[in-house]
Amino acid sequence: MNWPTAYGEEEAKLRRFYPNEPLYCDDPSFWYSGEVFHLFTPCDTARLPNTVRTRGVGEQAPYWTPDADMQAHMRSVAAEPQNLRRLVLPTPENKKKTNPNFSRFPVNYGLLQPQLSEFEIDDTIRVASLTHEAIDLERANYLDQLTTNIWPDRSRPGTHLTLRASETVAGRLGALRPQSCLANTLGAALVLIDQFGFPLLRFRGRPGDLPNRQEGTRMAVMEKGWHCGASGVTTWQDLLWNDADNGVADLRWLIRGIENGMWRELKEETGLLPTDGISLYPLAFARELKRAGKPNFFFVAEASNMSCADLQTLIESRNPTDKNEYSEGSWRERVRLLNPATWISAVLIDEKPVAFLSLKELHLGYLAKYGTADAGTTGFTYENYAALRLASNWWSAVREQRR
Repeated sequence: MNWPTAYGEEEAKLRRFYPNEPLYCDDPSFWYSGEVFHLFTPCDTARLPNTVRTRGVGEQAPYWTPDADMQAHMRSVAAEPQNLRRLVLPTPENKKKTNPNFSRFPVNYGLLQPQLSEFEIDDTIRVASLTHEAIDLERANYLDQLTTNIWPDRSRPGTHLTLRASETVAGRLGALRPQSCLANTLGAALVLIDQFGFPLLRFRGRPGDLPNRQEGTRMAVMEKGWHCGASGVTTWQDLLWNDADNGVADLRWLIRGIENGMWRELKEETGLLPTDGISLYPLAFARELKRAGKPNFFFVAEASNMSCADLQTLIESRNPTDKNEYSEGSWRERVRLLNPATWISAVLIDEKPVAFLSLKELHLGYLAKYGTADAGTTGFTYENYAALRLASNWWSAVREQRR
């Protein structure tokens, strides 16, 4: 099997970049800043500020304008063929749209690659700064993220430093600041759990990419692996601009906007809706080490009246528009049934089991009590691994109190 990553090497590289970044729960495999802001109560960790400010309002807001030398660098990276493959062309089936503001982007991406205007390129939310007093946001776009945070180990123009190194201070992630050369746009991910607290995982990749515990591969570095129920980019349009007072709002306003994006991603990737009896709960805010400090929110999506088997049946019946994302197989090959009755995740391709995960060790209550040392993490994406750790803390602090 040709598994796409050497996880241990990547983890060691990140720790060399950030030797003084504190570990979350003493876990070197948690590829996010050790300073995690939990969003549930009770919790005794640091809290995000309650004031949110935006540079401009709604469709009248200007876009982030990088320095001129960075703009040339970003145009060059965007034009690379490998990055074109990351973008989606709108079709009647996928219901995606081009960005009507493409010509307004401060970085003239069409200068080197005019074809870029034909792709879906969302407006995104840049975290311009985060202080004890406020979170400051400004408008950006997906190409800004793609050309900076996704490729942070390219050299910064005019220096011998990479983008990552120029935003590293004393062996830690540098502060989120307006002058950063990185887009630092908001992403979000959720753990989808059934009524019993078992997660339903998706596999990003093709059947031949499925991991095998015996081969000793622990996790995927990027796209291919057992992944969250849904994840994606939060857009500028997800924010509830009618409820913002001239660009000033509170943290709950921001979270509600991110939840809008999460519901959209969940619908596109699974077909699930709020009317299916699913509730969203915010978990945490953290910054990715892999992507040089890109900010991310995490959520739990809890199906209060369905088992994992019920969820899979419903998902398959909905035929979601993004069902083939990161997959050349069928939807049935991509969503894996985690069966509480057998405590085993059986993956069937051509009616033959090809991979197994221990479900007992993935229950959120089990993770909260015993940690992740034996949690069947073979083949997890690092985003899903972090999301499950955070969800298990939520389960321990909040979910058990309902009983």
